[in-house]
Amino acid sequence: MKGRPYTQNYSCGSARDVRERLHQWYQHFLGEQLLAAESTCLDAMITDLFGYHFLQIGGLCDDYSLSDASRIPHRIHMELELRRGSDDTSMFADAAALPIAPESVDMVLLPHVLEFHSNPHEILREVERVLVPEGHIVILAFNPLSLWGLARLMLGWRKRVPWCGTFRTMTRIKDWLQLLGFDITEQKGVFYRPPFPHEKTMQKLAFMEKLTKFDLPIAHATTILVAQKRTVTLTPVKTPWRSPRLVAGTAVEPSTRGMGRRRG
Repeated sequence: MKGRPYTQNYSCGSARDVRERLHQWYQHFLGEQLLAAESTCLDAMITDLFGYHFLQIGGLCDDYSLSDASRIPHRIHMELELRRGSDDTSMFADAAALPIAPESVDMVLLPHVLEFHSNPHEILREVERVLVPEGHIVILAFNPLSLWGLARLMLGWRKRVPWCGTFRTMTRIKDWLQLLGFDITEQKGVFYRPPFPHEKTMQKLAFMEKLTKFDLPIAHATTILVAQKRTVTLTPVKTPWRSPRLVAGTAVEPSTRGMGRRRG
């Protein structure tokens, strides 16, 4: 869009190649620093979100789980592409066409998925479809209105990951979510240091992490957003009162008419 240079689109290559290079980037110094900060913040944000089924779409680093802090017992990690070195039992799917039944998942985690997909709105639509009412979506996204966004403008044309991704503002992502029936419940900025790949420089800039308490929208590298799917409220239909039916023996079977689904 004219007047907004951070919306400049770059090509990163094939989907599988992008995920491979993103995994590799997170194993280098700068990626490791960011991953540690994101994991710490994410752990605090998801530990009190409950349910039965947790779905993580895509990953950031081999052998590193982002869901360990979750109390949800059943956790599934689904990759976006069959990556090199994966065995035949690895789960992978297009994030815009999930092979999952509607309203069957309690939480979905999208770690830097929207930046590298051609149709992020369709991904959010799919997440809305598979989430149960009152289920949560958790999004990790790079902040285009920061020094990291500036680095993207300088390095994106070289097709380097993650800089070649499309960094979208939280305002736009929240607009998409609200149109799909989500309420924003929490938002936090992560990692306030510039994207310098040198360890000594990063150590000298450690004081910048104190900016966390101000939560300046133009200061942090990435944002973690939590949103909850709204419950559709139906107008109850009044029916004549009926007494419980007696079953053989002495047991009483209550009528199920008018009873709504209740989650434990």
